[in-house]
Amino acid sequence: MSDAKPPAGLRPTPPPPPPAPAPRRKESLELLWGTSIRLNVAPTATIRSEGAPARTETAPPPTRTFAIPGQAGLPDADYTIVQQLGEGGMGVVYTAVQRSLGRNVAVKTIKPEAARATSARSRFLAEALTTGDLQHPNIIPIHELGTNSAGLLFYTMKQVKGTPWLEEMAALSLADNLDILLRVADAVAFAHSRGVVHCDLKPANVMLGEFGEVLVMDWGLAVTREDLAAGAELGGTPAYMPPELAVGDHARTGPATDVYLLGAMLYEIIAGHPPHHRARLVEALQAAAENAIEPLRREERLGRIAMKAMASAPEDRYGGVAEFQKALREWRSHTDSFNLAANAFGLLLDARASGDYAHYSAAVHVFQQALELWPENDEASGGLARARREYAECAAQREDLELAESLLAEAGESGEALRASIRQRRRERDQRRRTVHRLRTAAGVLAVVVVALLATAQWWLDQQRRAAEEEALLRGLQLAAGRLMAGDLEGARQALPDKATGWEADWVRAETRQQAVPSATPAPPVQLERQQRGIRARVAGGFLEIRRGGNEVRVEVGPQIEDLAISSDDPPAVLVWEGRALRRFDAGTGAEAAPRRLPGLPEGRGVLSPDGRSLLWLAAAGEVRIWDTVRGLPGAVLEVPAGARVVDAAYSPDGAAIALVANPPGHVQLHGAGGGAPWRVSGQHPGRAEDPLRRVAYLPDGAGLVAGSFERGLAVMDPRTLTPRLTLPAASPPRAWAVSADGRLLAMGCADGSVRVLDLHTGKPGYRGRVTEQAVAALWFDLEGGTLHLADESGQCFEARLASAHPWQTLSAAPFPTLSLTMLPGQPGFFALDQQGRLLHHPAGGAPAVLRSGVHPRVAPVPVLWQGRPQLVMATPEGAAAWDVAAGAPGPELALARIQALAASPDGRLAALIHPGGVVFWDGQGEVRRVEMDLGAVRYAAWLGSSGLLALSGGPQGILLLDTASGAVRERLLAGQSVRRLLAHPTLPLLAAVREDASIAWWDWRRGKMVRETPAADYPVLQTLFSPDGGRLFLGRGDGVVQVLDAATGRERIAFTAHSGAVVGLALSPDGRRLLTSSTDGEVRAWVAE
Repeated sequence: MSDAKPPAGLRPTPPPPPPAPAPRRKESLELLWGTSIRLNVAPTATIRSEGAPARTETAPPPTRTFAIPGQAGLPDADYTIVQQLGEGGMGVVYTAVQRSLGRNVAVKTIKPEAARATSARSRFLAEALTTGDLQHPNIIPIHELGTNSAGLLFYTMKQVKGTPWLEEMAALSLADNLDILLRVADAVAFAHSRGVVHCDLKPANVMLGEFGEVLVMDWGLAVTREDLAAGAELGGTPAYMPPELAVGDHARTGPATDVYLLGAMLYEIIAGHPPHHRARLVEALQAAAENAIEPLRREERLGRIAMKAMASAPEDRYGGVAEFQKALREWRSHTDSFNLAANAFGLLLDARASGDYAHYSAAVHVFQQALELWPENDEASGGLARARREYAECAAQREDLELAESLLAEAGESGEALRASIRQRRRERDQRRRTVHRLRTAAGVLAVVVVALLATAQWWLDQQRRAAEEEALLRGLQLAAGRLMAGDLEGARQALPDKATGWEADWVRAETRQQAVPSATPAPPVQLERQQRGIRARVAGGFLEIRRGGNEVRVEVGPQIEDLAISSDDPPAVLVWEGRALRRFDAGTGAEAAPRRLPGLPEGRGVLSPDGRSLLWLAAAGEVRIWDTVRGLPGAVLEVPAGARVVDAAYSPDGAAIALVANPPGHVQLHGAGGGAPWRVSGQHPGRAEDPLRRVAYLPDGAGLVAGSFERGLAVMDPRTLTPRLTLPAASPPRAWAVSADGRLLAMGCADGSVRVLDLHTGKPGYRGRVTEQAVAALWFDLEGGTLHLADESGQCFEARLASAHPWQTLSAAPFPTLSLTMLPGQPGFFALDQQGRLLHHPAGGAPAVLRSGVHPRVAPVPVLWQGRPQLVMATPEGAAAWDVAAGAPGPELALARIQALAASPDGRLAALIHPGGVVFWDGQGEVRRVEMDLGAVRYAAWLGSSGLLALSGGPQGILLLDTASGAVRERLLAGQSVRRLLAHPTLPLLAAVREDASIAWWDWRRGKMVRETPAADYPVLQTLFSPDGGRLFLGRGDGVVQVLDAATGRERIAFTAHSGAVVGLALSPDGRRLLTSSTDGEVRAWVAE
């Protein structure tokens, strides 16, 4: 999250910093911290005052024995030292094994030279006792306190693998750093509840575990109320230290001291360095004593929280850790309001520059939106008052006094002076009017004119306000549609305005609902899966499932299966690798043959070749060797870099190549199946050195390699060059991933419970969303590939139906396009006319049925209602034919050569059959009438409501309005212009004509005049469709885009890429909530708003 700021000149003046305490003399600081200053300790290092230790020993701790491997020692020692982890001024930390529990622990022992000093021994004991008393998930637990055989104190604690927060802070996002800070604050609040103050909180004392743990370390300087009352020694880190610690003020040291240190860490998150950032220790101590902090130059609002926490006087800081956390959480929740206020300030600057009412109105509207999100946003409140006042000033300058006064009525006291000026100007204006009335007898007429003008101006202003609001809605709608098409469901949900209405808004809302749901019948996670030679095998929940054609078998194999292969023998078999044995199962019956064992295998794990004839053995000692599973003999060795360890390997689907992941240095190398040196090696993994690759796999078609890292996500590599071709980044560490059987979809599950899907064919993201609160433990696709399954760490299973993971559903796919689509009331599914001249019915959820062949593919069928039965009229080489939809059988036919276009009357009783020699009107029983005229170029027809007029277009003759009763041409529109598409509005006397240049002329056919014009598009318009309510005009374009226009204004509402080919078919359900599109790419897609 970013803290958006208003532009220069409109930014609120920040409050002055709190007064610093009186400067402390350098000599007094040297007296208190003399030893550290003389040793020239770094300002970021922990120092101690010259005082008494916090606690003393109260009872002798138990004695424990230790052993060191390779040295003579006790065989039954309590602890076995493994290696030294680190060393400080007072102690040494080792990793060891505790014999009684067989677990790895960290052991901290006091140094012998330090143990001779009573103060050092007391400090060591105080650190152990303090930390051991604090049992919290974010505080490292202490297991035992004791002495060794030499009498040296030690204590054991949980061994945590991780890195200090300080080393990770710069690479983490602001949101991640704030999350860590809040978890640190949880630990500090717990310590305060137990009467303990840490006194040395800093990023270097916070450990980030490799599994997401956040642990507060180094409690050696912690004090209690009793310690402070006894004058115990104080300490801390000068670069972060509050004034009371810097001057050794025991009376003012307490929980507020830790609140200061939390604020200091927040300061470092924002600024990139601690608050008392100085080169020398004494300078840092002086800055801490005076609380001299450089002002923050970014993240102003978040910085205010840090500065309040770091107030000089403890009583001026937050009242406790919980209050500090509340301020942080409120900042995070109010960021959207701040961002809107910043955008509104930008709109206000535009309004100042242009003087445009629409800009002022938009600024007021966005300020109001910011206040709706957070009513206490002072910047938005002040900005709203300023925008109204300046809007009123602009209106007053233009003599729009009523508008100005109405705006000032909402501006409060800030506009009182201007309000008085406007009242005075209005009084002067009224006086002038009365004078004119007395002097001129025509004043009454003039007054009417003035009133009319004012009313017109007021109407115009209202229109401007409404236009600004509509513009804001349109922009939000277009942004939401764009994010939806990009696969960003959460972003689309947030961008869609609440007041947006219409099909497109309903569509976005429907598609941004959570797509993943808990599984009704949870299945065990799939461990392994292979598919080749018409056989698909998978291992899940200790069972081997084999599918071959329509035959399925299921065999129990146990939980220890490591790999899976499908043999090329006749009959084929499925091979599974289990530890040291190769088990063989008949692919047809599931019968198991005697297992084959490979003697002499060292410790490690194996990877089977696709046919199971070879086993790639990754030895724990580092050797990578190919074994012949048929003869049971070792083969060639694969060369790997010295010191590297192969963590994963995969065979190519044809078995000719082997890909290895070697860490370090973190790359993929490609070998031939015969072993030896690598063919080629990839560049080093593009992530950080501490983020190595951990898995590699081939795509099912062998056209790509998928490599996954611990932190950054997945990369799809070109197997020929080993260069990344696609990436699927992860917002949190990836935990599992899977590829669909057809190799099209790549899915990744992360530690934060989110799932992302990438379409490997198009490179576009698919489903994306957070499914569970737990980390994702396993991912797998079902056998059909239409559903993605996942299991989280708690064992709960979910499924995401990927057919609806995109904002569309593919209803059919064919090698040739569908040119016409029709949906009828009360009829499930839809009717389609394809390029082969076949009329098909696609029922809901069923296979399509061919109703008739030999239909003219370029003449769209039209629905009619004959004898109360819905029918479809189509053009054939012999004439016209109907299909009785209700009966599911052929209907009447009429012989007529060369039909060029069809149109149905609004009541559905007549079908107009347009041919080169004129128009024939047909009611299903015979010709009603015939109009003879030359219509050789006509290709499009539209019946104009109940007027009895038929609009005809095609070629350069423009549009003919034909009187269907008399057969006469009533009017000719757009004469000399080529009209490519023609569409009549369902309720208004409006005709939309698409010209050859893709511009649209909107004609009021009742008045015979053009009411508006939509500019030409970049690509030809191939299909047009009005929504049932007439509010939208849908255009299918040659570039695969569907463009939605507002029928009332002609303006674009949204445009989205619907297909990779040209859009040649459009249809809407009778309720207007389901849009169908077809394309030259052969697909029919549904865009549903439910």
